[in-house]
Amino acid sequence: MLKPWRHHRGFTLVELMVTLAVAALLLVAAVPAFGLWIQNVQIRSTAESLQNGLRRAQAEAITRGTQTVFVLSTSAPAWNAAPTANASNWSVRAQPVANSAEATATATDKTHPLIEGSTYGSQTNVSISGPALLCFNSGGRLITSTAVAVPNVGSASCGASPATYDIKRGDTIDADHKAYRVTVTVGGRVRMCDLGKTLSSDNPDGC
Repeated sequence: MLKPWRHHRGFTLVELMVTLAVAALLLVAAVPAFGLWIQNVQIRSTAESLQNGLRRAQAEAITRGTQTVFVLSTSAPAWNAAPTANASNWSVRAQPVANSAEATATATDKTHPLIEGSTYGSQTNVSISGPALLCFNSGGRLITSTAVAVPNVGSASCGASPATYDIKRGDTIDADHKAYRVTVTVGGRVRMCDLGKTLSSDNPDGC
């Protein structure tokens, strides 16, 4: 016996157009928020990269038993990249042992090897404000050095005082964009905090 025919109703053209219009509006509304989220991820990633670089410089100084230098630069990471304060690229370099043959020889990539570096900040338009050089001794502490044997050091020098690096988008801090601070104590403690928060028991990641 044949089953009775049933009418299966689909979408009309008007319903389909309304659905597409609503989806388009939702997409347009979501794009700015998604773009802001991406920018904030880039800011945090740059801050974490800087924090890890500073800790790497400290760890290498202890492991190698000699001085290391953390360098900010506008140039790509290299053994002879010129230090520049408030720059977005950074590198970690090893210093030769004092009074060794390497220390008195002409500086090369062998005597002052590049350990690690990053250009992530400049790639994502994230700025880093801070000193051009930090020097760690074999105990992992910040030290003063007015005659840093780093190629292209120019007039820059290391100081044995707490250092602060601010990481943000562009030159200003606003309500939408995150901003972070990385601090280094004389004793070598490296900490990252959120500039949008005040340090408290409720905000342990605040500054």
